[in-house]
Amino acid sequence: MIQDLSVNGCLIVSDTRVEPGNYLCLWLYLPHDPSPIVIEGAEVRWSAEERFGVCFLTLQPPEQIRLLEYLNTVATT
Repeated sequence: MIQDLSVNGCLIVSDTRVEPGNYLCLWLYLPHDPSPIVIEGAEVRWSAEERFGVCFLTLQPPEQIRLLEYLNTVATT
């Protein structure tokens, strides 16, 4: 589950073990959007128990716009 989502990164709650410095490819499925936002490069910055923080390193401009539009919609509701 994703928490604290921003255009720069997010907090992930998962029982998957990761270590700081690991790189991930993430597919973010937003509500009411059939196609995911693909983040080809995300770096694990910290990990504690079943939570870890990632920084988005590679977010293509069209994906960044979609994410910003979603975050703006959530912020105004």
